Amino acid sequence: RGYDLPPLNFDLEEIEALRVGLMMLGRTGDGSLERAASRIIQKIDALQTEEPRLHVSPWGAPPDDPAKGCVSVAMLRDAVRGARKLRLTYRDEDGKETTRIVRPVAVIYHLESVLIAAWCELRNGFRHFRTDRIWGCDVLEEDFQDQAEMLHALWSEQENNLVTQAWVRA
Repeated sequence: RGYDLPPLNFDLEEIEALRVGLMMLGRTGDGSLERAASRIIQKIDALQTEEPRLHVSPWGAPPDDPAKGCVSVAMLRDAVRGARKLRLTYRDEDGKETTRIVRPVAVIYHLESVLIAAWCELRNGFRHFRTDRIWGCDVLEEDFQDQAEMLHALWSEQENNLVTQAWVRA
């Protein structure tokens, strides 16, 4: 399914910002978003007539593959959109493996890693799971459509409070 956007006008600096942001997606390990970003860049390049054209480097390959676990980030995004529960096999930084049933609320992209934010039934609270530490993932039949908006709002509020507390301490 596609979307028709109204015509948008960007100045040169805005085009550069788009290109840099799109190129950075290549460092997340999310192959489907990287391919989508590449298609967008091709569309921008085909329409951009103004010179000079910025040549953006994606800063080479990431030092460590953020997607080295067994999980598809695209599948995680689909689970967030569909409010579907997941069964994760997760290894912490010490290599200890646990199985968790989670309700994913967001995918968080950092330059060198991707996280899934989710309500963890084992811990009865929100947790962030690095995708490179997820070694098994099943999308369960059970959904949480009736709780999805509320969980996302609670997670957003919790995240905003953490950011505010960090700024207050600084």
